[in-house]
Amino acid sequence: MVRRLGRPVQVRLDAEGLPSAFFDGGRWRRVEQVVDLWREALPWWPGRETEEAGGRLAEALEVTMYRLLLADGGLVELERRPAEARELWRLYRVYD
Repeated sequence: MVRRLGRPVQVRLDAEGLPSAFFDGGRWRRVEQVVDLWREALPWWPGRETEEAGGRLAEALEVTMYRLLLADGGLVELERRPAEARELWRLYRVYD
Protein backbone atom coordinates (compact mmCIF):
# COMPACT_ATOMS: atom_id res chain seq x y z
CA MET A 1 0.00 0.00 0.00
CA VAL A 2 1.19 3.52 -0.78
CA ARG A 3 0.19 6.68 1.05
CA ARG A 4 0.64 10.04 -0.67
CA LEU A 5 1.32 12.77 1.89
CA GLY A 6 3.03 15.85 0.43
CA ARG A 7 3.91 17.39 3.79
CA PRO A 8 6.98 19.64 4.28
CA VAL A 9 10.04 18.14 6.02
CA GLN A 10 13.53 19.28 6.99
CA VAL A 11 16.30 17.39 5.20
CA ARG A 12 20.00 16.86 5.95
CA LEU A 13 22.26 16.31 2.95
CA ASP A 14 25.46 14.27 2.70
CA ALA A 15 28.69 15.46 1.06
CA GLU A 16 27.31 14.53 -2.38
CA GLY A 17 24.13 16.60 -1.88
CA LEU A 18 21.88 13.56 -1.38
CA PRO A 19 19.43 13.16 1.52
CA SER A 20 21.02 11.50 4.56
CA ALA A 21 18.16 12.12 7.03
CA PHE A 22 14.86 13.96 7.31
CA PHE A 23 12.78 15.22 10.22
CA ASP A 24 9.22 13.93 10.38
CA GLY A 25 6.84 13.06 13.18
CA GLY A 26 9.04 14.67 15.83
CA ARG A 27 12.16 12.63 14.99
CA TRP A 28 15.02 12.37 12.52
CA ARG A 29 14.79 9.39 10.16
CA ARG A 30 18.13 8.20 8.78
CA VAL A 31 18.50 7.28 5.11
CA GLU A 32 20.25 3.96 4.49
CA GLN A 33 20.28 4.14 0.68
CA VAL A 34 19.08 6.32 -2.20
CA VAL A 35 17.27 3.68 -4.24
CA ASP A 36 16.33 5.92 -7.16
CA LEU A 37 16.53 9.54 -8.26
CA TRP A 38 14.62 11.21 -11.10
CA ARG A 39 13.18 14.51 -12.27
CA GLU A 40 9.52 15.18 -13.00
CA ALA A 41 7.91 18.00 -14.91
CA LEU A 42 5.11 19.72 -13.03
CA PRO A 43 1.76 20.35 -14.73
CA TRP A 44 1.63 23.43 -16.91
CA TRP A 45 -0.91 24.98 -19.20
CA PRO A 46 -0.87 27.01 -22.44
CA GLY A 47 -0.46 30.76 -22.01
CA ARG A 48 1.61 30.59 -18.85
CA GLU A 49 4.27 33.26 -19.12
CA THR A 50 7.84 32.89 -17.94
CA GLU A 51 7.45 36.10 -15.92
CA GLU A 52 5.21 34.21 -13.48
CA ALA A 53 8.28 32.28 -12.39
CA GLY A 54 10.58 35.29 -12.41
CA GLY A 55 12.00 34.24 -15.78
CA ARG A 56 12.83 30.75 -14.47
CA LEU A 57 9.92 28.79 -15.92
CA ALA A 58 11.91 25.61 -16.57
CA GLU A 59 13.26 25.56 -13.01
CA ALA A 60 9.84 26.25 -11.51
CA LEU A 61 8.23 23.44 -13.53
CA GLU A 62 10.58 20.66 -12.47
CA VAL A 63 11.03 18.76 -9.21
CA THR A 64 13.60 16.14 -8.20
CA MET A 65 12.26 12.95 -6.64
CA TYR A 66 14.23 10.61 -4.34
CA ARG A 67 13.14 7.07 -3.44
CA LEU A 68 14.84 6.26 -0.14
CA LEU A 69 15.37 3.14 1.92
CA LEU A 70 15.43 4.15 5.58
CA ALA A 71 17.57 2.67 8.34
CA ASP A 72 14.39 1.33 10.01
CA GLY A 73 13.44 -0.54 6.80
CA GLY A 74 10.86 1.96 5.58
CA LEU A 75 10.62 3.07 1.95
CA VAL A 76 9.64 6.66 1.14
CA GLU A 77 9.83 9.26 -1.61
CA LEU A 78 10.96 12.82 -1.00
CA GLU A 79 10.28 15.68 -3.38
CA ARG A 80 12.81 18.50 -3.76
CA ARG A 81 11.36 21.67 -5.24
CA PRO A 82 13.36 24.83 -5.96
CA ALA A 83 12.03 27.96 -4.29
CA GLU A 84 13.04 31.60 -4.40
CA ALA A 85 14.77 31.84 -1.01
CA ARG A 86 15.44 28.16 -0.25
CA GLU A 87 14.61 24.67 -1.38
CA LEU A 88 11.34 23.10 -0.35
CA TRP A 89 11.33 19.41 0.59
CA ARG A 90 8.20 17.30 0.99
CA LEU A 91 7.59 13.76 2.19
CA TYR A 92 5.73 12.73 -0.93
CA ARG A 93 4.98 9.01 -0.58
CA VAL A 94 5.29 6.34 2.12
CA TYR A 95 5.26 2.66 1.13
CA ASP A 96 3.78 0.27 3.70
